[in-house]
Order: sequence, then C-alpha cells, then structure tokens
Amino acid sequence: MRPAGTVVPAALLPLACGFLGGVTPQVLDDSDSLHRQLERVQLDARGRSDDARLISRVTFALILVGGVLWWLVASVYAWFHHGSASSFWITMLWAAGLAVLTAVVVGKAWLGLVRWLTSVVSSSWRLSYQRHEQQAREWDARREQFENNETSRLASISDWITARLPRSVTRVSVVGDNTYGCEALLTVMCASILASGGSTTVLDLTGDIVVGELVEGAREAGYRVAFRLLPTELADVDLLAGMADKQVVQLLVEARHGGQEKADLGVRGVDEGLLTTTIAVLSPGGLSMGRIAAALRVAMHARARDTDETLLSLAERSALRRAFSDEYRRQVLANLRDLEAMANPLSAMGTGDVSPLEGQLRVLSMSSEWTSAKTDFLSDLLVGWAAQQVIDNPLAVPTLVVTAADRLAARHLDRLSDLCERRGVRLVAMFRKFEETTARMTGRGEIAFMRLNDPQQATRAADYIGREYKFTVSQTCTTVGGQDTHSIANNVSYTDSSGETRGRGTNHSRTRGDNSGASWNSKVPKTSNTSRTKGWSESDTRSWNRTRSWGTTVSDATTKSWSDSETRQRVHEHRVDPEVIKNLPDYAMLLVESTSDGSPKSIRLVELNPEIAMLDADPAGRRDAIKATEMWSPG
Repeated sequence: MRPAGTVVPAALLPLACGFLGGVTPQVLDDSDSLHRQLERVQLDARGRSDDARLISRVTFALILVGGVLWWLVASVYAWFHHGSASSFWITMLWAAGLAVLTAVVVGKAWLGLVRWLTSVVSSSWRLSYQRHEQQAREWDARREQFENNETSRLASISDWITARLPRSVTRVSVVGDNTYGCEALLTVMCASILASGGSTTVLDLTGDIVVGELVEGAREAGYRVAFRLLPTELADVDLLAGMADKQVVQLLVEARHGGQEKADLGVRGVDEGLLTTTIAVLSPGGLSMGRIAAALRVAMHARARDTDETLLSLAERSALRRAFSDEYRRQVLANLRDLEAMANPLSAMGTGDVSPLEGQLRVLSMSSEWTSAKTDFLSDLLVGWAAQQVIDNPLAVPTLVVTAADRLAARHLDRLSDLCERRGVRLVAMFRKFEETTARMTGRGEIAFMRLNDPQQATRAADYIGREYKFTVSQTCTTVGGQDTHSIANNVSYTDSSGETRGRGTNHSRTRGDNSGASWNSKVPKTSNTSRTKGWSESDTRSWNRTRSWGTTVSDATTKSWSDSETRQRVHEHRVDPEVIKNLPDYAMLLVESTSDGSPKSIRLVELNPEIAMLDADPAGRRDAIKATEMWSPG
C-alpha cells in the first residue's frame, strides 16, 4: 500500500476507506483507474451524507426521550421531598429546543466528517497516482537512456571480428578442393595484408587463375601489382636473373630431381657436374634458359638448330665441345638428353620485354593449359625461384602464398618451409586434397579446412581435427536491387460505314352510300342507307448497309527489376563431422588453432566472402572497402 502523503497516516487510510463504504486502497497505475476510484469514493460519500438525516432524527428523538425521563425523575424526587414538581410542558419545551439544536449540530458534524474524509482519501490517491506517474516517467527516461547507450555500443561493435593469427605462426596450411573458396581466401587474405601496409608474393599453381579477383581489386585500389601469367607470358619473365652460377645449378637440379621419392645420388651428382661445366662456359656471356638448352645440345653433339648460332658464340661452342671427352659424352648422353628436354621448352624465358617483379603484390600464375612436363617443371622452377628469393632478401617476401601445393614434391615444400621459418617469412600452403602425403606435409603450424567433397578425405580431416570439438556457423546474405518499368503504347483505329434505305407505298380507298325512307305516322319520307367501301395498298422497300473497320496498335515496354534485402542468421553450433566438412559453404573455412601450453585446440569458423567488408559501403566507398577487407569470423 502506498503512503498517503497527507495529514492522515498511511495506517489510517484503510479505516477512512472502510468508513466511506469499503473502498480498498490499491495501486493506481493509470488515469482511468484513478477516475473510477474517485467516482466510487464520491458515490460512497453521497451515501454517507444521506445518513445525516437519520442520525439527526435519532438524536432529536433521544433528547426528547431524555427530557421525558428527566421530568419523571424530577417529579418523583419532588414527591418524596414534598416539593413542587416542574411543569411537564415547560420541561418538554426545553428538551425540544435542545433536541433541535443538537440534531442540527450532529448532522452538520456528520456531513463535515464525510466531506473531510472524502477529501483526504481523494487527495491521497491523487498524490499516490502523481508519484506513480513521476516514477514511471523517470523509469522510462532511464530505460530510454539505457537503450540509446546500448544501441550506440552495439553499433560500434562489428558483427564480424578479424581472424588474426599470432606473429609467431609462420606456417599455415589450407586444405580444400573448393575453387571459389580458394579464390575468396586469396582475395580476403592478401587484401588484408595490403591494407595493413604489407606485401605478399603468390605462386598460383592451380591452373584456374584463382588470383584474378585479387589482382583486379588490388589494381583498382591503387596498389602496385606485378602479375605474370605463365607460360603465356614466359618471354617477359626471367627466373634466373640475379642468380649466381651455383644458384642456377642448384635450381635446375632441384627442379629436375625434386619429384623423386628417393633421388639417385649418382644421377643427381652427374647432372650437377654437367650443369656446372656448361654454365661455367656460358656465364661470361650471360645466362638464359635458351642458351642453356643450346649449350646442352652442343655438348651432346646433337643436331644444331638455326637459333643456336645466334645464342652461342663460336668460342662458346668450341669450349663446350672440348669440355667433355667422347667417351664421357657417351656415358652421360642420357643425362644430357634429359637436361636438354627439360630446358628446351622454356627457351623463350627472358627473351621478351623483361621487367623486374616489383610491387606490393607479386603474382606468378600458371595458365589453364593441360598439364604437361613443361608445366610441371615450370612449377618446380617457380618454387625454387621463390626459395631463392627468401634466401636472398626475406624482407621483400614477408608472406609467401603457394596454391595447389600438393602438386609439388614433399622435399621441396619441406625445404621451402624450413627456409621461411628460419627467416621469419609466413608461408601459406594451399592443398586441394587431404591424403596421407598431404597430412604429413601439413603437420607444421596452423591448419584450416574448406569443403572436401571426397568422403574419405572428409573423414580423414574430421579424424585429424578431432570429432569432439564444436564450432559455430553464421550466415549473411545481402541483395541490392529495385524495379523500374517503362511502357509506351500507340493505337490508331479507323471505321468507315455507309447505308441506304428506300421505300414506296400506295393506298386507295373509296366509300359510297345513300339514304332513303318514310314513316306511316310521319310526314318524313322513308329512309334507306346503303354504304360500300373498297380499298387496296401497295408497298416497295429496299435497304442495305456497309461497314469497314481497321486499326494499328504499337506497344513498347521496358522493365528493370532488382531487390534490396539482407538476411543474417547466427549462431548454430556444429560438431566436427565428415558430413559437416563435406557440406561447408563455398566461403567458409574451419581454422584449427593449436596451443603451445598443452590446452585443447580451438576450432573457429572463418568467413571468406569478400563482400562482407562492403555490406555497408556504397559504390563510391567500394575502393576503401576493398582496402579494409580482412578474413572474418562471426563476432
């Protein structure tokens, strides 16, 4: 019960309400309740006011009865004491006057009490309602302030957080046969590196040119990009530029024997010796793949080509013939043939407009040609070139990304990973399959999984992660559009109508009559009436009508339709399971983060859709949005 807030204590308010008619005090939370209660109080007060007449009459009657009793007592007292008794009428007259006065006073007092209590109860309830309204307004103000602050706080928090990796992580392996996901990962990851002021080198060995979106977006954003498509633009690339003789020999030998599970040390040593001797002869005149292939043909006394004389000088050809004896040449002829077959398809390397591969983003991508020995050797050669870049200038290669890494020899990838780890270069190796060999190659650093369609690979991935782990999935979809319809119609119509009606009619009629007669008692002659009528008619009517109508309608309508909608769905928890990995969305990736303190590893879902960074960006701000693109994880 609320305190009255008036001269009446709160404990007495129920008594006052009960005196007026039993209206119980209650919480009044709206004006309608207050009005209803006040009306009930007034109604009860009127009922109590009507009781004033009854009380006055009862008071009048009681005083009259008291006057009679007084006269009786006085008379008995006077009789016993032999005194004179007062007059009955005089006594009743005084009693009547006193009764009237007392009845009026009691009635007025009763009405005053009722009015006072009514005023007290009404004012108490009005004050209670006012206090309730004030508290409600204060609560609404506090609630609105809280909601505004909470809205501002939530608006400042992004729905997505960046999936950052610790700087200590120098090896990241990504497994998945999802081409769209691979393309999105390259775009998001490399755009994030560029936006932070870094640089990256990408070796795209997929043959699907998954770096196309990244290269185009980086150029539009104003970054310096060096892009070469191999072997289409092989003439504009010189992978041997800036390398010493020994480095070139190691590069070619590794490319030649890197794919062998267990290299034949004897054959490897012979190839290294042949290339060392050959390159030592060519080095003063400069090294190129075309000159190396021509020198190997001269060394094995093969049929010379027309271009060999332009590539090699007479002195160089003579020195090469003298470098090996005939007997030794016969023994190593197979080696020379294999080396020449390896170098000859790449003879065009460096023969065009060669420019240095310099820029914040350097990309060497294999074209979508059918796989061949040429492309396989070129892929190994690119990895060797990247390893040499890491050795010579690791600061120029802070991040190295290799796609389709399962096409490389495990020994090459391990060697490249060792070089990057020792020199602080982050290596991101992307694999299309998760087989036993791939599992061994991904044993270092962090690992992430995209969709794997093959059931066996998905099962192997789930076992690798651990099926007891859970992760959450979110969904975002944004569509922008509208509708516009433009229609033009032109209608022309003509009507020609003509008609004619002709008619002719003839009507003839003739009547003849006479009157004659006489009466016997009249002087009037007898009358006789005779009438004859004859008639006939003729009619001739002819009618015809002709109507012709024709029209032309031309209508042209153009409709453009688009829509604007946004869908967000969060959060669903999943356990790591082969079916889950098989059904991952195109732009989703499971990041498995290991720990160094022995605690359980964590599983995080990373969104790879580049459009996430541009959900709230207008077309004018698209460039800035591209610069701010990062790998996202649900917040």
